[in-house]
Amino acid sequence: MAATLLLASCGDKSGKSVVIYYSQTGTTETVAKAIAEDLGIDMIKVVLKEDYPLDFNQTIEICQKQMQAGILPELGDMKVDLGKYDTIYLGYPIWFGTIALPMKSFLTKYNLAGKKVVPFCTYGTGGRFDSVRDLKALCPDAVILNSLGVRQNNAPKARSLVAAFLANDPTAVATFGEKLPVEEGSKAMEVFQAAMADFNRFPLTPETYSVQDQDPEQWVFNCASTMGFGGEASPVAVYVCVPEDGDAPFIVGVER
Repeated sequence: MAATLLLASCGDKSGKSVVIYYSQTGTTETVAKAIAEDLGIDMIKVVLKEDYPLDFNQTIEICQKQMQAGILPELGDMKVDLGKYDTIYLGYPIWFGTIALPMKSFLTKYNLAGKKVVPFCTYGTGGRFDSVRDLKALCPDAVILNSLGVRQNNAPKARSLVAAFLANDPTAVATFGEKLPVEEGSKAMEVFQAAMADFNRFPLTPETYSVQDQDPEQWVFNCASTMGFGGEASPVAVYVCVPEDGDAPFIVGVER
């Protein structure tokens, strides 16, 4: 199968940027299309010689066997000329807490040395930051920039999240302000409780928080989890988007 190459509108006059992504179910592709259309740049889909089954449990079983054996899936007939691009928006779903195997296959075949790489990923709970760490290890000579994570539950908000991400300059380093205590009855506690309304995987207690100065605001809550080996709590960071339009805060990601 040949790589899917789509030309979006002409927002990027230089033609030096491209979106390269892998998507199994279409969620990551939704984010990829939003980025490509917003910037008006090329979009290239990573394809496999043999697709994974759409059944979740079957895919998990195959991936586990591949990971245990140290095997990466074989790419389809992809002919990608990276020499045309300076900046790559690299998208992938999170599998087992990190970069999906098909994207790892792509990164072993194509050298991103000297490229500016803006990662974006989709996930059920978290894994964004671990995946960026692993991406840096896989591409030590690339310049890895600020990343975007879209939780599966937030897929309907993908276009607005992408617009906000791009408006805040993805080449900038994200920084958060001073850590402050989360007190009962405070605005911080209200924001946390509102965002956690659709999260029931395990209980979390916020201890401190800090705010990233951007539009929309992002808050990070540092929590102690009741889940852990031997029953002890392990620290968890919950990233929350706080829209200015009055919409309820929602979780962007949960990272151990």
